[in-house]
Amino acid sequence: MIAIACLWQTNQISAQQFDIGIFATSSNEIEVYVRPDFDVHEDHVISEIRYTIRWPDTNVEITSLSNVFPFNIDFDGPYIDEAGYRYQTFIGSEIPPETFGSFIPANEEVLVSSFTHDAGPNFTFQLATDDETPEDNIDYFFEMACGEIDGPCAQIGGDPLDLTGILYQRDATTPVTPIPVSPWSLILTMLLITGTLLFTIKKQ
Repeated sequence: MIAIACLWQTNQISAQQFDIGIFATSSNEIEVYVRPDFDVHEDHVISEIRYTIRWPDTNVEITSLSNVFPFNIDFDGPYIDEAGYRYQTFIGSEIPPETFGSFIPANEEVLVSSFTHDAGPNFTFQLATDDETPEDNIDYFFEMACGEIDGPCAQIGGDPLDLTGILYQRDATTPVTPIPVSPWSLILTMLLITGTLLFTIKKQ
């Protein structure tokens, strides 16, 4: 078990954080991951997680949202459309806060949530920064509690720890899926080409 350094005055851990990234796993699915830079133990408590994703088309919609324990992500209100972008904020919905329930080694990516959409291929989703979000305090934020269950804190019952890290993978562009070509289509194409060549030669 690693030693976690805390500052007694502010109850804040030193240089430890949860980074966040977004990935396109198919032409219609996006996954969000967090990555701690320290060991997380099963009794550590998630106090709050929040992030906003934006995309450059106000007609594109999220069609389904998958819930992943213990983050329990849900929509935090409706879409916000501004300056040609559509913004959707997500937040951990579980009250009271949940423990992680399992050990997470440092630098391991952990799935937070996933959603499907109707944008199709070659479309980019972004984790929004504070400068871009149309309202205050809806950009990425990760907090761990120092409550009844001992977490990485200087003292139990102290203030929650803001462990907000960086956006290590900010953009996710959906892949362009190639149209599958059957072997019979290739054979037929070759036969047509061969027949055309023979006919041209014979005609000459």
